[in-house]
Amino acid sequence: MKSVNVWVLEKATVELAVMGVLKDYHRSGIGRQLVERAKEAARLQGYEFVQVKTVKMGMYEDYERTNLFYISCDFKELEVFPLLWDEADPCQIYVMSLKVINSSLIMLRNEYWYLPFGSYERDLVAAFL
Repeated sequence: MKSVNVWVLEKATVELAVMGVLKDYHRSGIGRQLVERAKEAARLQGYEFVQVKTVKMGMYEDYERTNLFYISCDFKELEVFPLLWDEADPCQIYVMSLKVINSSLIMLRNEYWYLPFGSYERDLVAAFL
């Protein structure tokens, strides 16, 4: 009889990398939709956290908007690595928990939605049907 060793590595954090929206489409909701879809996909795959990296706030105007966008999406500042990329582009890491507390998962029109317990799922489902 052969023995097989199986190592299970807990995947806790996923990185949202290389996401961008053309400037003509900024502030149209596309970026937020991309973040929300990525969060749901990561949550359904069992990840607990999502992280993003960008250039530290205060370095360049374009990255100022990027930082403010991630903060508006509820990412929290974790740490700055001043030399990860190079001195002129210090790396800011933001993180967000994907844990859903006191909620239920329902599927509407082939999409998963989290709802707080006690919400009126039937009314919401009826509105989508």
